[in-house]
Amino acid sequence: MVIPTSKPFDPLVDVDSLEGKHILITGVLIGTSGLGRSSLFALAFHQPAKIYFTGRNRDSANNIIKTLGQMYPDVNAEFIPTDHSRMSSMRQALQKILEGPFSRLDILMCNAGTMACPPTRTMEGYDIQFATNYMSHALAVNMLLPTMIKTQAEYNSDVRIVLLTSEAYMLHPLGGIDWENIKTNTKSKPLIRPSIDRFLPWGGEWMRYAQSQLANMLLALELSRRYPQIRSIAVMPASISDTNLIRTRSLANRMLIHAVEPVRSPEFGAMTQIWAAGSRKYELTNGGYYQAVGVEGWHVRKSRDVVLGARLWNWTATELGLKDS
Repeated sequence: MVIPTSKPFDPLVDVDSLEGKHILITGVLIGTSGLGRSSLFALAFHQPAKIYFTGRNRDSANNIIKTLGQMYPDVNAEFIPTDHSRMSSMRQALQKILEGPFSRLDILMCNAGTMACPPTRTMEGYDIQFATNYMSHALAVNMLLPTMIKTQAEYNSDVRIVLLTSEAYMLHPLGGIDWENIKTNTKSKPLIRPSIDRFLPWGGEWMRYAQSQLANMLLALELSRRYPQIRSIAVMPASISDTNLIRTRSLANRMLIHAVEPVRSPEFGAMTQIWAAGSRKYELTNGGYYQAVGVEGWHVRKSRDVVLGARLWNWTATELGLKDS
């Protein structure tokens, strides 16, 4: 299937060889649909040596592994159970990967996400959308960077970090990130509600979502500056997809989503992230943001703000106890 854009893309033909490569995809929806699941099967077609994937349901994950084994018997798939909203769970999952026979990582696809949730605080005090969509992936990037840097140093390597985002990032708070409300505690603020909630009780959930998407774009930009040898790209799905992420939203939000753009299949929606993971490397601008398939997305001032990106990097390193490299 070729996607009708300015850059036609066929995932069966236009993906470079993945032979011998190791891939990690976060947030593979355990079920019959999902961008992560579609990406997993599309990349497996090109015979990588190993695919790790994270999610919550082990029984359903075993079914995915069984199906993969039948379709691509030479691809070794491993499921790592993870709750992406909890940094302790994410850290434990990553540590499990690192403690195994883990010697290389060629592609990290940061796919896990949630969207337009009511104001909710995680066990660790973070806005659930910011924790799931951004912080879990910032943690993954940091913990896996030494292996990715080592892999990139090998002959003919092409290591990539693919971070999912959305054009909804443009709805971000005025300053880009609502620093006062992305983390709180039960004594002072039991629920995280940026100031916009006072005026738009329904719209505030989209602002919280937007700042998490902006954060992923800033992370890609900052990674390209700090680690230019690795290609870090932010991508928006090729279309709004009929996945559990959409089906579990409120009626009002589902109506809004359907009004913005026709909802299409996850296989179609996953094309941009598959392209970013497997296309020819000369097609990618390090730190870039892409919509559709291979089409550079629109930027606003905050999405290119290197000062904001550096502040976010340093804040994240402090919050997660990471080395500020």
